[in-house]
Amino acid sequence: MEAQKRNELEARRIDWNKELEDALGEAGRVKNESDAYYQTQTNAAKAVIAGAQAEAEGVRKEAQALGKMGGDTYVKTQVSKLLSKKRIMLVPGTNVATMEDGQLPLVDAEERAAGQRPVG
Repeated sequence: MEAQKRNELEARRIDWNKELEDALGEAGRVKNESDAYYQTQTNAAKAVIAGAQAEAEGVRKEAQALGKMGGDTYVKTQVSKLLSKKRIMLVPGTNVATMEDGQLPLVDAEERAAGQRPVG
């Protein structure tokens, strides 16, 4: 009888140790997955921050350049370059002074070449 109880106790101990090792293994797997996810998200955040910092530095330098002599001319040149790619059509009976920006009928150079109608 005592030997039987000892065997049952040893079997229970073996089962308990197996369950413990399984739980520890699962905990380790979950920890590794969470660490990998954390690292991935950290790297993504660093990339976003680096991109934002680079863009901010570009904007800062552009603002600094615009503040110097010739900044107005630079802006006007950029606007004229953008508008040179558009065709502005005035419809008789419209008052351009009261039109909003989104109402101007503009056509891209590609659309003009394709013979499409103006947007707006």
